[in-house]
Order: sequence, then C-alpha cells, then structure tokens
Amino acid sequence: MFLCHAIEVQRNELLKRGEDVSDFPIVQCFERAPGPGGVWRSDRSHENEHDAQNAEATGHFDSNVAGNDAMDAEASSFAEEKKDEHIPDVCENNKRQKIEEEQGNLVEARSSDRGEKTPNMYSALWTNGPKEAFEFSDYTFRDHFGDVRMPAFLPRKYVLDYILARCTRNCPNFFEKFFSFRTSVVNVRYVRGEGEEYISEHSTENKFRVHTRNEITGIEEFKIFDKCVWMGGMNGIPYTPTKLVNLFKDGGFKGSIIHSSDTTNFKKDVENKRILIVGGGYSAEDLAIMAIKEGVSRVYCTFRGDTEKEMTWTTRWPYDKVETHSMNTIVKVEGSTVTLEAVFKDYYEDDYKRYTEEEKPDKTVLNDIDTVIFCTGYEPNLNMLDQLLRDAYDGDDDSDCGLTMPKDWKMEDTKAAEAILGKDHKLIKPSKTVYPSDDFANCWYDLYRGCVLIENPNMMYSLNNFSDTPLMETDITAWMLARYVTGQKALPSADEMHEENKQISFDCMQNFHLRYKMDRKFNKAIDKAVDGGMSEEASKLWLDAENQMELYQYRLLGNTMNDTGYPVSLLSKDGKSISELGEKIQAMHSHDKRHMMHKMKYKTSDDTDIAGTEGEQKGHHLPPGWMTFRDNPNEDYHVSYFTGIKACHLPKPWLELNENDKLW
Repeated sequence: MFLCHAIEVQRNELLKRGEDVSDFPIVQCFERAPGPGGVWRSDRSHENEHDAQNAEATGHFDSNVAGNDAMDAEASSFAEEKKDEHIPDVCENNKRQKIEEEQGNLVEARSSDRGEKTPNMYSALWTNGPKEAFEFSDYTFRDHFGDVRMPAFLPRKYVLDYILARCTRNCPNFFEKFFSFRTSVVNVRYVRGEGEEYISEHSTENKFRVHTRNEITGIEEFKIFDKCVWMGGMNGIPYTPTKLVNLFKDGGFKGSIIHSSDTTNFKKDVENKRILIVGGGYSAEDLAIMAIKEGVSRVYCTFRGDTEKEMTWTTRWPYDKVETHSMNTIVKVEGSTVTLEAVFKDYYEDDYKRYTEEEKPDKTVLNDIDTVIFCTGYEPNLNMLDQLLRDAYDGDDDSDCGLTMPKDWKMEDTKAAEAILGKDHKLIKPSKTVYPSDDFANCWYDLYRGCVLIENPNMMYSLNNFSDTPLMETDITAWMLARYVTGQKALPSADEMHEENKQISFDCMQNFHLRYKMDRKFNKAIDKAVDGGMSEEASKLWLDAENQMELYQYRLLGNTMNDTGYPVSLLSKDGKSISELGEKIQAMHSHDKRHMMHKMKYKTSDDTDIAGTEGEQKGHHLPPGWMTFRDNPNEDYHVSYFTGIKACHLPKPWLELNENDKLW
C-alpha cells in the first residue's frame, strides 16, 4: 500500500513539473485478502497459513512492477492480530465496494457476504506506539480527523481508516488501479527472457514468472515481470515452538492452547481462568492487560529474555494479577501444572541455554493453568518465492554473512569497555570474523539497505522494521523503493553497495552495546567480567551505548530520507545533525522509555499530578483507579510535529473503556 502510494505521489509530482512519465512502470500488486489493511484488518483466520499454495502476497512490476500490502510489515511492532470487525472489501470481480465518507472520516464498510476469512485484529486492540510517531506529512491527523485533540494511543480501526484515506484522498481509484485482491501468489520463479526456462543463478537479464490463482474463480495465470518486490509482511506465519506444544500435549494438558493471532474466543479462554502467556513482547503485554479487562483470575508470563523485553518494563500490574518470570523456559508439564527453569543467552550462538543442576537447582512451579497463549511472534512467509529468491532473506547460506575485521582495527571510545574490563580491555582484539547485529537493516549482507538484492537489484524486499517508528520506517522504505523501481534514482554498483554495508558494520562495532552482540571474543570477555553484576558506572555507560545505538538508527533512516528525497527528514539537509523532526521523535521516545517503569500504576485520590495542570483545568482529571501507559500522555512530548495539536487524556481509565465510548 505504501509503495503504490509513493509511486503515485512521485508520478504526480513529475507531471506537475511537466516531465515525461511514459517510462513509469505498470504496477500490479497481488493480495490474497479481499481488501486492504493486512493484519490491521479484522476477522482474521490463519487457516492454511503454512500452505505454500496460499502464500502471502508479493508485489511485481512490469516495466511492468509492484508491491504488496506493506501494512503487514509494521504491524508487528505496534500490535498483534485478533478478532471481529469488518472493513472495506475493495475489490471483487474488479468492482470496488464503495467506501463512504461521513464527516470527513473514512467509515468501515461491511465486508463481502461471501463469508471468506480475512486478516484480523481483535476489535478492541489499540496501538502500543503513540500516534505522533507515525503521522504523515502529506496527510496529517488534522487532515483526517479535523482540528481536534485525540489520545496518544488509538484503537486499531482509527489507524486503519487513517492509512486507507491517505491513499485514496487524491486517488479515489487507488485500489482498483494497483491491486488484484483475492489473488494468491502460488509461485515466483526465475526464468530466462520471455520464456519459461528455469535458471538457478541471478542475472538482471532474467525475468520473474509469477503464478497466481484467483480465489473467487479458481483461474490460474502465469505472467512475466521485470521486477519483483516481496512485501508480504513480517507477520506471515504465526510461530509456535513445536517442542513446547508437544510438551503440553505429551504432559496431558487439557486446557486451551492458542496463539496470540487466534483470539476469537478470548473472553471465554480467559474469564475467571488462570492463564500462562509464553513470550515477553508487546503481544504478551497487550493480552495480559486485555485479559485483566476481561476478568482473568491470574496471569503468569514466562519468557527467555531479560530487561530488554517489554513485559519487564512494568513493575506493577492492575489488581496485581500478573506474575512475570523472565530468563525462564518451560521444562515440564504434568496436567495443569507447569514447571519453569532458568536460562541464559548465548549471543554468539544466538540461543538460550539451561544451567546445570549444580549451577541453578531451583525451579518455579505454576499450578492449575487453564489456558496457554503463545505470544511467540511470527515468521515472514516467503513460501511463494523460488529458493533462489528466498535465500537472500532466510540466511540458508551463511558463508558470506560474516565480516572480516581489519588487523589494525581499534575501538575509538573505550570508556564503557574500561569501566567493565579494566585496562586490559585494549588487549581484546576483535574476532577475525564478526557477525551483523539484527538491530540494523544491514544484517543481511547480501541486501542493500536491507531491501535490494545486491546480486540482482531487480529483486527487492520490505524487511525494515528496526526503529521505534515502524510505520514511518516502512513508508520511508517504500518511498526509496519507488525511486528505484521507477528509475528516478540509480542504484550504486554492487561493490559500492557491499562497501556501504561493511561501513555500517564497522560503525556498529564502535558501539559498545552492538560490539557485544557482534564480536564473540568481546562477548565472552564481558560475560566473564560482569558475572557478579555491573557497577553503577558501567550500567550507566551501557545504557548510554544503547541510546547511541538508537541515535545511529535515526541517522541511517535520515540518510535514506535525504538520499531519496523523502518529504521530511530526521536529519538536516547536509546530513550532519539531527533535524527538528528527529529531535522531537527522539525526545518523545526517550521520555516514554524513562517512564516505562511506571507503565501501570494505581492512582489514588491524592495523586493530582497524573492528569496534569492543563488537564485538570479542562475537566480531564481522571478518577482514582488503575492506570495503564495509555492513560497518561505527556502533553509536552505527545504533540504533532506538523500541526502542533497536543494529545489529550482518555475520557475514563482505559480498563473501563469499551468500543462505544467517545475518545475525544
């Protein structure tokens, strides 16, 4: 969606300048769902998700080109998928169901009465990221909702309405123009020229043969394209650890076992129940407080991560109903009794390992578990791509993934290293080969800017999802890819693309936090030094390294924005300093993170600072009760960069809100 929007905007800009756009590609986007929105849609079913024949959508271009539903890519950072609500069926037999406008807002229309399953979220889901982090310069919240104040965190349906309206605002036939809905991509193969001869090596002279199936008529077609963009999203296949599922089955567990993507019967599964959530990310946090809202008896949450997981950012939960067990894994199930055991992270092998019985003999036993919810994330679905096109992402061939370090390489800033390792830190030379950090887009060395296959630039992917602003990041990626596929911007040579990836990794190695993840020798030395815990000074320097890592992410995004002419940027025009927009977003996220430890709290009648002075004057002071992080936006930080409109407080505590409540 974002890619097609970027192509349309850029085409119109060229037309206004009187430039020739006859060479612009013909774009065709294939999408299995009956309408736009990806995981932001409702009524989702993951039936047949693992079936390659029902693979997620890809985008194809015939110069001739295309994109898919970019929304899937960012939804993983803000929210999961769930339950029941209908949104527009935009294409059926090439006829678009009308989306009506009422009072300037896009209204969710009834979906087709054919009864097909569609992607979903549960209707009560809200974003976990503030709206000010994904407001678009070409279509602000004021443009969509009017000159009103709104909460910093919004329900799913309002975000979806906003995104759809952005695309159709200046192009009413946007979805008919670019999209083929109810169309599954069965297979994408590499062929020679216009023929069907299969080849097993990359070449820019080759073509993409796309095999599709119309899910209404059953008709299958083969088409040839010059370029292909995979934009099937990071939420293609729900991931559930097979070993853990088998552990529950073999252990005689009789309760419900579900994935976070399948919460159609959520209230039934949690009301008056004792539930176990497996996973510690945003999905786990969201379902934990939703379970409290639905009357759960007790929530246990176990996950292998530590303080980097979102579930650890909360020190107290509403009604004290949640108990978290970090750095643990499930080792035994006997009926409704679940036993946990401590683990530690081996960063070099990128895996968690159990301690020996002598090291940590204690175990945690959870009794009377009724429901188990796996909040264990998703895997992108690339099953429709030929293996040659799939390898670039899934890392099957790791022979080229490592980066050989120069013998004379030295770490420039050594304060953190010295604080932890002492003077001997200078003796720790980097490993001969280091491996990229998954915190950055260059973690796939065969992809330029995490998107373009260096061996064959005609194959592209939308994989970026590394910053605190995933919707904006995906839009930036889409804008960049639009420049490339339309020929407005030439790609660097293969050598230049490899060199840029190498330089980013060298920059990452200068960050204490990232070097710990990339360099095996450094990793082992740090683990040994902090076995008894970090000093206060070392902890402060470690946190500073994390902050610098985030700042570098903004710089990388800003460079892409400047390089490809994105309408706004996180960097100044010369690329030397953070722009006003970048400073605003960075300050907002820094503020939010400083207050993460207060995400849930009980507000007493004397706690008058919660709503803020301005809020009290306007009658927005909230009554005593439990407050989530969504209840207390800071008006100094949650403010629109483009319009200056500040976020407002919710009309009543989030735990008491229902779908019929007016939000502003």
